[in-house]
Amino acid sequence: MNKVLFYAFAILLCITSCSPAKLVATTTHKQIMDSYTTKEQVIKKFGIPTSKRIDGDYEEYYYLFGVKTITDKNASLSALFGSSKSKSANTATNVASYGGMAAGSSSGSSVTNSGGGANANASARSISQEVKTYVKFTFQGDKVVTWESNGVDYGIYEMKKK
Repeated sequence: MNKVLFYAFAILLCITSCSPAKLVATTTHKQIMDSYTTKEQVIKKFGIPTSKRIDGDYEEYYYLFGVKTITDKNASLSALFGSSKSKSANTATNVASYGGMAAGSSSGSSVTNSGGGANANASARSISQEVKTYVKFTFQGDKVVTWESNGVDYGIYEMKKK
């Protein structure tokens, strides 16, 4: 009887202690970005901007970190020929809304067939999209008025059990 009780307790302990952990944001990207309130803090963290733009009382600092490619290898055929166009338009619009350096650069999405020929099935296809990674701050005087980011996440994450 003691052995049965011992094994039951051991199994119960293993099930509860082996529960999957989940990555949880302890501090979100928005909280981190909202913590930058002055031009001095922004320059201290990000350095000299890639480009600056002055518009009346407002000054924009744009930090371009490059382009990263996001690939969805589990794309379906409908996603290949349907929704990928709208995603690229949104990305191009978001980047072009800056109106500066990024607007003249190439962006958008491309559909690639990683299968071996015309008979490739949907699971052998992928959608690749190039995304510009940047942070943009707008200042009025020395105070941050707004910020915008794309393709970056400064959040702080921890593994926590469910």
